[in-house]
Amino acid sequence: MNYMKSLLNNSLLKTALLLVSLTLSIGSSKIVQAGRNNLPFVVEQYGTAPDGSILQWARYTPAGTGPWPVVILVHGGGFRGGGLSSTDVAAQDLQAAGFLALSITYRLAPPGLIPGQPRTFNGRTTGIAAGPTADPTIHDQIDDVRAAIVAARTIRRSNGKVLGVGGSAGGSHVAFACLTGTPGADKLDAAVGLSGAYQFDDFEDDYQTPVPDMNPSNMPALQSASPASQSSIDPNPMFLIASQQDPMPPHQITDMVEVLRVAGKTVTNWPETSDFQFVVISGDLHEFAYWTQVIAPNTEVKDAVIAFLNAHKG
Repeated sequence: MNYMKSLLNNSLLKTALLLVSLTLSIGSSKIVQAGRNNLPFVVEQYGTAPDGSILQWARYTPAGTGPWPVVILVHGGGFRGGGLSSTDVAAQDLQAAGFLALSITYRLAPPGLIPGQPRTFNGRTTGIAAGPTADPTIHDQIDDVRAAIVAARTIRRSNGKVLGVGGSAGGSHVAFACLTGTPGADKLDAAVGLSGAYQFDDFEDDYQTPVPDMNPSNMPALQSASPASQSSIDPNPMFLIASQQDPMPPHQITDMVEVLRVAGKTVTNWPETSDFQFVVISGDLHEFAYWTQVIAPNTEVKDAVIAFLNAHKG
């Protein structure tokens, strides 16, 4: 858990620095040169939440004229932190691979951490269940991700397909959006979860709980808030990844794989490919930190992810 707190603090610092450097007003955007592939990205507003929070994405448009498939990148941070900077490398790689990459912000818990977000909303804490009286549905964040998906489907020069890549808490969110929702609208067409939490009430003796600051005594709330516990699911293709000593317990993948198999899906262990696949890689890195890790001869994690997305880009 100390690792998660350190990760959160670093993510918050990076996010703060990025937002300072990309200061923009409502209705305007600022073009920033992306360093590694020399293609620009634009930070712009994709929506306004009911509580007034400003929802933004960094749009990485490929070279050429399109149309392109869209990939939404959802950052981690324990549902409480993180931001655009943590997905920048992955977004540029996807941009270079011919995807229109959108790295999104969403409301965080505790509130007040993104522009315009009130510190309280209807007298409750925004986000994941932290105790018996807290909101157990994380619906604010889920609604934000779904709003981004809907907006992405109509973005100029999109081919109409919207895929997702999420890390840690973002992995949970892309799982939600791949399991439930309205096809062709607010549901992802396929998703990749990097170190996602899928069953919040499932933790082992050597781990506390998959999400920081959760209250283990509130097991019903944790269960009901979990992607793997949704009562009605119709899964779209998913690729689940974790490392062997991942701070997010790798058995979270086992929980999600079981749900997919109960739903009648064939799930394969990468490098065997299918619509539903998973892999547990060596090491102890977490989410986007292992994006460039070599997992087979001439193959990094990003290569396996891009191959999966290419198979489902329409």
